[in-house]
Amino acid sequence: MRTGRRDKLGPQGERAAVRFLRRQGFRVLGRNLVTPFGEADIVCESPDHVVVVVEVKSRRSERPGPPPEAAVTQKKRQGLTRILEHLVRANGWHDRPRRIDVVAVEFRRRRWLGPKPALRHITDAVRQGGAAR
Repeated sequence: MRTGRRDKLGPQGERAAVRFLRRQGFRVLGRNLVTPFGEADIVCESPDHVVVVVEVKSRRSERPGPPPEAAVTQKKRQGLTRILEHLVRANGWHDRPRRIDVVAVEFRRRRWLGPKPALRHITDAVRQGGAAR
């Protein structure tokens, strides 16, 4: 089992994403929901009553490389689509509008404040069928 700094980053990013989404008027319905097709980081309802599965990707900004949202690969997008379809069936949300969003969280070091996250909310990041927007 890993116990390094990296393991703490995911849960920290998810907590930051939940705070961010709530400030934007989203109502969180569940976190870390396990389905037969994988785990949904956050399931919420948008201010306009859309059911949203949110994938959270976190990283430290001092590390070189692509932005966190680049980690949402084609395979991951397909898995998220299956997760959303399962949740729709399981909860009777057939008549509800729905989508998949991504929240990218980058932790930046600030000497006196500690890690300060910068968040990007990519709305409707995955179309039905797993295609990227």
